[in-house]
Amino acid sequence: MSFFTNKHVVVALLVAPILAIGAWYAVGLIGAETPKKAVPGQSYPLVAKSNCRYASGQCSLENGDIEFELIPATSDGALSLKITSNQRAGRVMLGLGEDDNPPKPEEAPYDPSSQTWMYTVNTHHAEKLFFVAEISGSRYFAKLDTVFFDRLSTIPQGRD
Repeated sequence: MSFFTNKHVVVALLVAPILAIGAWYAVGLIGAETPKKAVPGQSYPLVAKSNCRYASGQCSLENGDIEFELIPATSDGALSLKITSNQRAGRVMLGLGEDDNPPKPEEAPYDPSSQTWMYTVNTHHAEKLFFVAEISGSRYFAKLDTVFFDRLSTIPQGRD
């Protein structure tokens, strides 16, 4: 007698995946943390997306509905970071340094015509980028590796 001719085995093979998927959704609904509104005066971490971890030529940061895009560019041999946000941010501050010696963040100037911040990078060999942004009285921060800068030496510049 074959194993798959038993009707109990066939029904179990059909029902088990449905029950597993249903349990996965139920646990997500019951155990999921509900999003909370940002409180002015509090600090919140930004999560670096995967393009920040390799030489991609850009870095995306997010926390809930807040997103920042950091794109390094060179002009006249100087390296700068172009920062855009999907939210209206007050100030953006950045600093380049080492893990054991964090720098004092400098405010990036805002360009109202393009709604971006431009930060001139003083040193190309920094290990970490420290990022802080203020939105509606709350601070959002991230500490990133500068590996996403590395693509600049391998791609032609001049396209925006």
